[in-house]
Amino acid sequence: MRTKTKLIMVGLVFLLMSAGTTYAWFTAKFETAQSISMGSLHVSANFPSLSDPKNYEPGLDIEMNGEIKNTGTLPAMIKIGNSTQVRYMYADDNLTLIPIEEREFQKAPNSAVDMKITPTSERYDDNEDAYWFRDKSTNDNYLLLEPKSYVNVTVTSKLNDEKMGNKFQGASFKLGTILQATQVLEDAMATELGLDLNNLDIVDNVETQSKVATSSKNTRALTRLNELLMRSN
Repeated sequence: MRTKTKLIMVGLVFLLMSAGTTYAWFTAKFETAQSISMGSLHVSANFPSLSDPKNYEPGLDIEMNGEIKNTGTLPAMIKIGNSTQVRYMYADDNLTLIPIEEREFQKAPNSAVDMKITPTSERYDDNEDAYWFRDKSTNDNYLLLEPKSYVNVTVTSKLNDEKMGNKFQGASFKLGTILQATQVLEDAMATELGLDLNNLDIVDNVETQSKVATSSKNTRALTRLNELLMRSN
């Protein structure tokens, strides 16, 4: 009986020792990290002041030469828009005078001031860092500009005589161009600029600027755009 009890006790001790024992397994671990830095997106424009900004009238064109720059480190798709403002002296074509204290600048009707942006050289294919496009559904101008580059442009504002009645007499204008830029990625351009790539045309030269490019000189723009779009696939 004592021998049997001892065997039971020894077996119990062995089981308790086994239950508290851990087994070692071969393991390996390796960790690596790659440092990156984010690029920057920044565009600007510079246009000298008009030498004689007074006494304009409907039917005249106003030309301003300047430059658009991409001073960031990323390629930028830039939407070029008309942000012209007007401050009326009269409330209507009957020349109802607006009190001075109530005259404020407001967005001018696009139909009153037609704005056209073109390369100063009148060529859309002579700057290796600039690629011109147009949205055929809205007629908006787009400029794909490489990092740390610029393009000389001419902004022509036509004071539309068919849309400017007596209400515009004595009015003050702030002729403005607005640049909206984002990354050259399909989702970014759709979200930030409202651009549908299916509506995008490559701009050729001044005479045929609404045509889709088919000649070899224009495939440069399409090739570069596709290169940048493929990065997100």
